[in-house]
Amino acid sequence: MRMQWLPLIAVLLLNIAIDVFLYRQLKAAGHNVLSKAHIAIAVIATACLACCGAVLASGTTSLHTGTLLVMTYFMVYIPKFIGTLIYLPGMMMKKRTPGRRMAAYIAATFGLLVFVLMVWGYFVTPRQIQVNEATLEFDNLPTEFDGYKIVQFSDAHLGSFAGDTAFVARFVKRINEMDADAVFFTGDLVSTVSAEALPYRNTLSRIKAKDGVFSVLGNHDYDDYCRWMTPEQRDSDRLALRQLQQGMGWKMLNNATSIIGRGGDSIAIIGIENYGDKPFPIYGTFSQAYHGNATDSVFKIVLQHNPYMWRHALVGKTNTSLTLSGHTHAMQTVLLGWSPSCWRYKEWAGLYNQGGQYLYVNTGLGTVGPPMRIGVAPEITLITLRTKKHEQ
Repeated sequence: MRMQWLPLIAVLLLNIAIDVFLYRQLKAAGHNVLSKAHIAIAVIATACLACCGAVLASGTTSLHTGTLLVMTYFMVYIPKFIGTLIYLPGMMMKKRTPGRRMAAYIAATFGLLVFVLMVWGYFVTPRQIQVNEATLEFDNLPTEFDGYKIVQFSDAHLGSFAGDTAFVARFVKRINEMDADAVFFTGDLVSTVSAEALPYRNTLSRIKAKDGVFSVLGNHDYDDYCRWMTPEQRDSDRLALRQLQQGMGWKMLNNATSIIGRGGDSIAIIGIENYGDKPFPIYGTFSQAYHGNATDSVFKIVLQHNPYMWRHALVGKTNTSLTLSGHTHAMQTVLLGWSPSCWRYKEWAGLYNQGGQYLYVNTGLGTVGPPMRIGVAPEITLITLRTKKHEQ
C-alpha cells in the first residue's frame, strides 16, 4: 500500500507546484477569468488522479474506469508540464516585455499542440489498423516452405476496448483477408483477469489460418496485476484464460513446440512462456520449450512475448531463425521515428537482424495505462518466408 501511495503523493505535490506557478502567472498578466478556469480544471484533474490511486489501492478490476481517470489527468497535466518547462527560460526576462510575452505564447502553443496530439491519440489512432509487411530470406528454410505466410499480432489487452467488439471484429477481418498459412499471437490477451476476454471470445475464434492459430502467454496473462484473496483463486483464473484460448481453437504453446509439416519438410514453432527483464518474471526457457539440440538443423521460429529474451538468451546461443515478440507497445508513442521505449529496450518495434537471426517486435493491438496511441496504430504483421536462392 505504501509503495502505491508515495509516488502518487509526489505527483500530486508536483501538480500543486505547477498549478500555483501558472495561477500566479495568469493573475499577474491580468487574466482573472482564465486563472479561475485553470484552478477549476486543475481540481478536476487532480481528483481523477486521486481516484485512480484509490482504484488501484482497492484492488478493483475496473480497468476501463482506471484508464479513463489516468487519461483525464494526463491530458491536463502533460501539456501544462511541457508548457511550463518551455516557459521557464522566459522567466529570466523582465515582466511585461515583448520577449516574455513571446515566451508565454510559445509555451502555450506547444502545450496546445501536445493536447491536440493526445486527443487524436485517444479518439482516432487506437481505432486505426497498421499492416506492416516483411519478406525474409533464409539459407536453412526448407523449400516446401518457400513463400510461407505468417501473420502476427500481439498485446490485445482486451479490457482496454471496453466491450467494443466492432473494432476487434474489423481487426480480425483484416487478418483473415491475408490468407495466412499460420497466425501467431505473442501474448497479453488481457491486462488483469480472464473475464476481460469473454466479450471477444466469439470474434477472436473466427481467426483462421491453414495451419492454425498459435499463442503464448505474456506477462499480463499470469494474473499478477490483480489482488487475489488466495493463490488458488489466481491459479484458477490463469487456467480459465488458457482454457478460453483453447476454446477459441488456438493452439497454446506453453513452453512447448509444435511441428508443421509440408511434404517431406518441417519447421518447428517454439512457444516460450514469458521471459522478462526485471521486474518482469521469467516463466520459461528455451530448453523447457524445445527438447532438441539448440543448434540442430531444424528451422525454428520462436514465439516469446518479451523481446528481451532474443538478445539475452537466443542470439548466438541457439540457431533460431526468427523470433516474434511484442510487449513494448513502443510505449504507445512514436514521433518522427522515435519512441521513449528506446530508453528501456534496444529492440522496441519492427525488424531486427543479428548474424542472420531475426527478431520482429509487434507494437500491439490494445493499450495499457493511458488508453491512447500517438503515432503508432494497432499493428498486424505479415511476414513471408523465402528460401534463399544461391547462384550456380
